[in-house]
Amino acid sequence: MFGLEQIIDIGPMSGKSNVLFWLERRGIPATDDLVDRIYSRAKSSDHTLSDAEVAECLPAAVIKQN
Repeated sequence: MFGLEQIIDIGPMSGKSNVLFWLERRGIPATDDLVDRIYSRAKSSDHTLSDAEVAECLPAAVIKQN
């Protein structure tokens, strides 16, 4: 390997697999409710979500752990 890692964005054209990858990459448990919340936010957006925008969908307990 050459140190490259895959970058997966979450946006209006993304599927739930993108949300799952984003959460997994950050060590956040992917509950159905959380995945649906982020997925809905992405689908209602007109751009790729920033990490901060995705983090706004996370419950406070998850944010404190990370």
